[in-house]
Amino acid sequence: MTIDDGKYESLASYHLLPGDVILGRRGEIGRCAVVKTDGLICGTGSMIIRPGQKVRSDYLQRVVSFPSFSHALEANAIGVTMKDLNAKIVGSAEVFLPDLKDQDAFITLVSQIEK
Repeated sequence: MTIDDGKYESLASYHLLPGDVILGRRGEIGRCAVVKTDGLICGTGSMIIRPGQKVRSDYLQRVVSFPSFSHALEANAIGVTMKDLNAKIVGSAEVFLPDLKDQDAFITLVSQIEK
């Protein structure tokens, strides 16, 4: 789907930036990806996690999608028929945050394993 430039500009708070982690809010909890390009919009079924200076996007994406982390998110999700996440639930989740050098080493190791 596409929208015109005017609509895109009116949705500035939903713009995805390279390096953002986009997380599905409902359905398969923990489903997420790193945004690699600009010009994209976050839809209502997703939420944006914008990493700060102390965390690599690829590290955060792998942590959030790890089964034990996504199970913890799901345990705190609201709803009966279909679990749903909100900013408060995701924002209160704790992530172990090693220094950037160790995050890079982790990303390299996981990437090699995935190959």
